[in-house]
Amino acid sequence: MKSKNDLNRTLFEIGQVFIKEGRDYESFKIAVDRYKQLMYDLLGLDLEDGKNRENLSTETGIAIGPTWAAMCLDDITRTQKFVKGIFEAVEELLLKRKDSRPIHILYAGTGPYATLILPVLASYSEKEVKVTLVEINPDSFDHVIHIFKKLGFEGYLQDALQVDATKYQFSKEIEIDIVVSETMQRALDTECQVPIFLNLQNQFGDDLLFIPQQVVLSFGLSQSSSSFDTKPWVEYKPLSFVFALDTYTKRDFLLEGNSINKASRFKKVSRCFSNQKFSDEVLPVILTEIQVFKNNWIRTNESGLTTPKIVSLDLNGLRDFTLDFQYEISDTPQLNISISR
Repeated sequence: MKSKNDLNRTLFEIGQVFIKEGRDYESFKIAVDRYKQLMYDLLGLDLEDGKNRENLSTETGIAIGPTWAAMCLDDITRTQKFVKGIFEAVEELLLKRKDSRPIHILYAGTGPYATLILPVLASYSEKEVKVTLVEINPDSFDHVIHIFKKLGFEGYLQDALQVDATKYQFSKEIEIDIVVSETMQRALDTECQVPIFLNLQNQFGDDLLFIPQQVVLSFGLSQSSSSFDTKPWVEYKPLSFVFALDTYTKRDFLLEGNSINKASRFKKVSRCFSNQKFSDEVLPVILTEIQVFKNNWIRTNESGLTTPKIVSLDLNGLRDFTLDFQYEISDTPQLNISISR
């Protein structure tokens, strides 16, 4: 086993690759492979163990098991963009700070590795950055604490909580500078990104710096094309914005007077469409784009988080129609879509 200094040096080097400008995919892939090997060496997590593949079901969504959380590291664009975004946010706040208080990061939904934060911690001192870890899955929580001990990162820990981030109420004295949470799937399906965001925004205010800063859902179409002399390809075209998770979600989409829980009710958004020609080749889809931090975006189909979701609606033959869109927090959160009658 490498020394803690060598482990930290490796994490630092991985972080320096991720924050590079441009799209050097091959360098990012090498860094991710190196990162995966480091995590395996530290923890030796058995990805095939049935226990590690068990998800936790809650009334506000699924908390994925350690295996699936660990495998998020394989999404190269997701990993690189989020790590880069956190670096940029920390650097901006350090330049703006007016005292010597460390930048305090709340990481909600760490998984077993806390991969989005480790290269950042390896690049700053304990006087510059502190972190509070929040993870609902008891196995993932035990794993991530083990990782911090192996790395000698205990000094960065402000707190570590094995709690449900969609419900937990923090002390009013706590000061949070940045919240990091990547607890989502494409189209904001299934997992707890929305209720986590709303719960923390409700406690820390609208000025809270949340990473990602915005998740945008649009209704659109996908059209396949192929010919004898070209490879098959799919074109995605947005038709209308329908939902966003950001600072203004509570104002723009949550019905007034609703609390942040399973019973939360969101406004129904209606959109009219005309001169459309959906068919077996032209399919309706929900498109996802993620603003990680400022100009750092994950665009449609660049990551598993932004894979277009085919909508189960029969729109064939309809040229002019109206669709209703309404987000729902439940044990399987999703954007509900129906044809307006």
